[in-house]
Amino acid sequence: MASLKPVLYLTSEIHNRDWDTRLLMADFATAKGLSVVVGQQWSPHENFAILPLGLFMGKTMNQIQVNIMTSYRRKGHLVVAMDEEAFGMAPDQKFSGWIPENVHDCCDAFFANSPMHAEVLGEMRPVLKKKITAIGNPRMDLLSARGQARYQREAEEIREKVGRFVLFNSNMAQGNSLFDTKQYYMDAQIQAGTLKPDDAESVAIFEGQFEFERANNDIFISVLRWCAENLPKHAIVIRPHPAENPEYWEKFAASDPRITIAANTPHIPWMMASELVVHTNSTTGMEAAIMGKATANLMPQKEGLWMNLYVSSRVNPTFYEWQEATAAIEEFLEHGQGALAANPACESALQRYFPEREKYMVCERMVAYMAALLKKGGVDRRPFNFFNAVVGKYQLYQREEFKIRKFQKTPNQAMADFQSLRRVSKLKHRIQMTQLDDSLFLLSP
Repeated sequence: MASLKPVLYLTSEIHNRDWDTRLLMADFATAKGLSVVVGQQWSPHENFAILPLGLFMGKTMNQIQVNIMTSYRRKGHLVVAMDEEAFGMAPDQKFSGWIPENVHDCCDAFFANSPMHAEVLGEMRPVLKKKITAIGNPRMDLLSARGQARYQREAEEIREKVGRFVLFNSNMAQGNSLFDTKQYYMDAQIQAGTLKPDDAESVAIFEGQFEFERANNDIFISVLRWCAENLPKHAIVIRPHPAENPEYWEKFAASDPRITIAANTPHIPWMMASELVVHTNSTTGMEAAIMGKATANLMPQKEGLWMNLYVSSRVNPTFYEWQEATAAIEEFLEHGQGALAANPACESALQRYFPEREKYMVCERMVAYMAALLKKGGVDRRPFNFFNAVVGKYQLYQREEFKIRKFQKTPNQAMADFQSLRRVSKLKHRIQMTQLDDSLFLLSP
């Protein structure tokens, strides 16, 4: 099968977070005559040395990802970086603890989430400054009114099945991690460079995150129990963080048929279908605010790094006591009034962090930038056969169970998702999808 150089490598870690944005980018890219490899990230990373040259987009800025991007670039690929994990963080807090010092060789360009993110990142890592462009975050496309069309049918099906409900987005990615033990999680963070065991400040930040999460979970459980006992007109839905072990919540809900666990599912249709979103400093709270959904942020601690780091506490009504939160929830659900009904200060903060957020398609802008970078870089565009280039060399990758849970798509699911995203892109050109490995696909025009 013939495809066209250059190839964009737009891989994903979590299918419920970054997969749809990569597919949307792939739609715009194939419209320009490019081929795109999309899907799980682990198989291409194991085979990067034999992949046909193209452009690789890195997903975030921890040490693991910086090392991967650097390896691609040294092999001859062009590399564009972004920071998926920083989407929900407030740039003006100037937290640099997860950005490695050795970022200068990792990329040819860096896509910042906002003008503020671009400015602050340039100050914190001057070696990147000339490479940064404030292009936006691709998840914005799916949070917009246009983007929500992708999930409209799913949201309607959820409402029909569940009825009126309050959505609780849990955020226990450390204490209730998919990793078996805290030590396993710590080892992973050391490898990622987010924890330096011989650095007292780094260890304090790491332990502080556990304490922050524990305190948040206490108030989360209190509000959750109150709502389950006192809101007879509403069901309760708990959607665990993608990196959480859902068994914790399944046991919690076992005795109450009114509680539904929406594990390993996309968050946008559940937020669209809900009457109210409740969370603890989760990025989903910020996303709900962007979507215009009524949202309550629970945060018992008022001061410190973790309490001030996230945008959600600025763009959602935030409650420090569970009784205060439940009173606001009851007033909103019964009368449509109170702190959760409208908050001009939250909207003002949202505009500050993400100005002009619905004036363009971020995925389209990113693809245009990457296509121009490829053209400027002189990457060969002559037709070639992708499979002939890798036949006999490409090694299928056997993933561990937790990696499969993070990302799993069959060819039929991948094509169905692609067609659903056409409601957003509005494009109609034909594409061909071919499976390369488990949950990994080549899209060609």
